[in-house]
Parts: sequence; C-alpha cells; structure tokens
Amino acid sequence: MRARILGIIGRLLILSALAVGAVEVYSSFDQNTYHVITASELLSRLSPRGLALLQYTLPPALWSNVLEPVLRFPVWLLLGAPGLLLEYLHDIRRVRRPRSIL
Repeated sequence: MRARILGIIGRLLILSALAVGAVEVYSSFDQNTYHVITASELLSRLSPRGLALLQYTLPPALWSNVLEPVLRFPVWLLLGAPGLLLEYLHDIRRVRRPRSIL
C-alpha cells in the first residue's frame, strides 16, 4: 500500500513539474525569451503574504542560509527531482515475481 502511495505522489510531482515546464516554454513563445520560474516567484504569485510571513517567522539564519537558496531553484527541478526519486523507490518496492516458462 505504501509503495502505491509513493508511486502516486511521484507521478503527481512529475506531472506538476512537466506542467510548470510547459508554462515556461509557452510563455517563452510570447516573450521571445526563456524565463525560468523560480520557487520564490511561484510562491509570491500564489501567496505573497504567505512568503512574507514565512520570512518573518523563520530565524534569519535558517531563512538566509537554507530556504532562500532553495527558493532560487526552478520549480520544475524542485518538483521533478523528488517525483523521480519517489517513482524510483516505488519501482524498487514493487514485488515482481519471475514468470515461469512452464
């Protein structure tokens, strides 16, 4: 059961990463330049007050040394890498029985 949940979450993350990548490519046709959507840009679009609240509530060392550099990564990478890892773990956990020839 847990392996199935890992697979579903992995596939959802991969599909989300592909959707963000498609939005980047589509917007590059309109603007004639490629623009990477970073995690901080996406969070500020979805919830501007939430990102400011997160920055306000976290200790400055944690914000500036850990979270801020992570938020500079492309969204498709932050969604796709864990999705691929979960999908890989799902494939490892899946029990495959050898087929008998007889």
